[in-house]
Amino acid sequence: MFTSTLNAKFTQSADVQTAFKDTLVKIHRILTQERHDKDKLYSFHTPEVECISKDKAHKKYEFGVKVGITVTNKSNFLLGARSFPGNPYDRHTLESGLEQAEILSGIRAKEVFVDLGYRGFEVSNVTIYKARQNRGLNTLRLKIAVKRRNAIELIIGHLKNDGLLGRNYLLALCDDHLLTDYCTHSQLSN
Repeated sequence: MFTSTLNAKFTQSADVQTAFKDTLVKIHRILTQERHDKDKLYSFHTPEVECISKDKAHKKYEFGVKVGITVTNKSNFLLGARSFPGNPYDRHTLESGLEQAEILSGIRAKEVFVDLGYRGFEVSNVTIYKARQNRGLNTLRLKIAVKRRNAIELIIGHLKNDGLLGRNYLLALCDDHLLTDYCTHSQLSN
């Protein structure tokens, strides 16, 4: 009903219709979307924002663009960060993150410690250890390294708060790819 009223008011002037075409399309999209639609519009001013399910009790959802972080396991040195628009499944981001880390460091990872979102995925010439994995951990070094994987959560928290990765205030100046690079470089320089 509201969209028909808007269309009726703007049919009188073609100039007004062309000037507000994008706005009217967004309004129509918001008013006609259903609960289980795939391509919902969550933000009027930033239409690229997506709903990311976190499966945590205190915060079930986040809104934004998924970012993959690559760090060293011993010293938590930030090797790379890459944004993934379209909210891909975690395991589809691993190869791209390893490729970026290899380009920036010059060394291909032999062992990777990941969370449970990467179950059932293999990368050639890379051994993948998942969080809470017990099978195949024969040495104390591997058991400690798998537990150490949780330290990346602190780095993600610092990138969101200190590096301002949580909210893109530079939307008019740069997109999410550039913001990810700015935030990681600022963390590297500190």
